[in-house]
Amino acid sequence: MQHARHTAVGTLQNFLASALCLPTGILTAAFLTRQLGSANYGVLTVTVSIVMFIEILTNAGFNRAAVKFISEQSDWQPAATRILQAQLLAGLFGMTVLITAAPLFTTWLNSPQITRTLRLFALDIPIAAVTGLHRSVLIGRGHFGRRAVLSGLFWVSRLMFVILFVTLKPDVMHALTAILCASAVVFIVSRRWTQPALFRRSRFPLPRIWRYSWPLFFFTVGMTGFRRIDLLMVKALDGLPQAAGYYAAAMNLSIIPDLLSGSLAPLLLAKLAYSHGQTGDHTSGGLAHHGMRMLLVLLPFAALTAGASCEIATFIYGPAFGVTGPLLAVLIFGSVGTGLISINTSALIAAGRPRTTFLLMIPTLALAMAGHRLMIPAYGAAGAAAVTTGLAWLGATVSSLMVCRIWQVRLPAATLMRSLGLCIGSYSLSRLWPADGALLLVKLPAIALLIIIAFFVLNEFGPAEIRLWRSLFTNTRPLGS
Repeated sequence: MQHARHTAVGTLQNFLASALCLPTGILTAAFLTRQLGSANYGVLTVTVSIVMFIEILTNAGFNRAAVKFISEQSDWQPAATRILQAQLLAGLFGMTVLITAAPLFTTWLNSPQITRTLRLFALDIPIAAVTGLHRSVLIGRGHFGRRAVLSGLFWVSRLMFVILFVTLKPDVMHALTAILCASAVVFIVSRRWTQPALFRRSRFPLPRIWRYSWPLFFFTVGMTGFRRIDLLMVKALDGLPQAAGYYAAAMNLSIIPDLLSGSLAPLLLAKLAYSHGQTGDHTSGGLAHHGMRMLLVLLPFAALTAGASCEIATFIYGPAFGVTGPLLAVLIFGSVGTGLISINTSALIAAGRPRTTFLLMIPTLALAMAGHRLMIPAYGAAGAAAVTTGLAWLGATVSSLMVCRIWQVRLPAATLMRSLGLCIGSYSLSRLWPADGALLLVKLPAIALLIIIAFFVLNEFGPAEIRLWRSLFTNTRPLGS
């Protein structure tokens, strides 16, 4: 019960902190577009996107491996030191490659300014690498609240620094400097909370890290590719010039399940790795079962979103984006599926099966490429959404079966049946209740509340879970305390 409560508290804290990206991101984008203009804002967006992709590559193989090793080791400093040294080297290598290759992007993108912007923002790569390790230490030691504070601190400080720096001088270099300052603040705070040694010799075996890192690297790259390849192929294969814009808008609106799974997955990995390290077997996987249930109960809320998808798209983007609605109605279910994959892969990593995640991703990505190539010319962006959602749930089903077999838990079949039944009701009510403009802000919470009440009436949440949620805002102890 203590582990479940600690995980639930941490998930809520990290979800709320991650959700700050929505309001702060909107405010930051609104401010920058007005201050920089469309052309300079485009340079800024491309620069940040390129650097973020390199950061994903340099951190992909280490973060989850670090959480596992730190969670299951009572003497965690040697593992943290070894992985910190590896991550810093990877970050410095990525920075050096980008600084050297920056002129190639100028030629490719026909943007002379981007060489300067890439070389400046490349400094963020090693900062992100070492900060990522410190976040992993906090998660691995069970300090979930502090990890949430770091996420919230980044989004809020980024907004404040951007407003300050760009007000002083409205150009792209000042905007990038502001983001670098926010990254530096997060690193400094994380370093005060946990201080793994950087230059000390570590006895932790490097081959053990490598055994986990390489499959997780390819899984993360493959998962990132799976989540983005549909947009790229819509851009390349759909004959409608605006199709990619509509599709990207629908993807942005389907982000909530990803935020929840992204908040839960590393915490679940830490708890399961700790339990596995204490018991040495796979019989302590009740948390994996609860993790799957947590994602499955999102299905009626996805159905609510699908029923009001056209109203939501029109309310946020304006009448010109009404065609985004049908795409959102499909992609929101795909987002729940990819979230379930993320939860399940954390359970597989905790059980010592990192290669299984890699092997799961290979056929999924290959099928996605083939499916988009077949469906997009025939059905346009709607075909891409169908392929993405279908394959997400295929991967979710296969990975769930793997988790149940390895951790010796049952599939949450009862939760799935209740959720599917409520999907029908929430979708129908959302469709039958028209609400334009501000009335949508009444309709969505009202139906969401009905879904929650229905779950309680159907006994989805037992007495133990009710006590758990009542205690969410009380103090919890970190791992091993």
